[in-house]
Amino acid sequence: MENKEIIIRFIAVGIRSFICMPPYFFHSSDCYILVFDIASRESFDHLEEIKKRLLAYLNIEPNEDFPFVVIGNKTNMVREVPYEMAKEWCRKSGNISVFESSANDYINIATAFEMAAKKGEEWHIKKWFENCIKKSKN
Repeated sequence: MENKEIIIRFIAVGIRSFICMPPYFFHSSDCYILVFDIASRESFDHLEEIKKRLLAYLNIEPNEDFPFVVIGNKTNMVREVPYEMAKEWCRKSGNISVFESSANDYINIATAFEMAAKKGEEWHIKKWFENCIKKSKN
């Protein structure tokens, strides 16, 4: 497995735009980064629906450990979503890593993407081994 490609998708759209995106866009990913606006409670409230739809598009059971990373963006704005609320949602949703960032100030952007790459690589390797085991049983 020397040459592996990890595919990370970055979802930073509102729920209306997300619903309009074709399902084929979401296939073949090893990790998703979900971004919400900490200055908008509505943005945060859509995370659950977006996560469920992504798992459905990927034909992955909700209890399976598909990797996600959550970023609360716009730390430079007036906050409507407390960090503890986001952290709790991430804990309940499968121990998802959560970061707060500011794209304007480049705070935590690289760290969040590095975590997504790490989680995506772990998922990719796990699926590769599962496929090897399936093939060896046939």
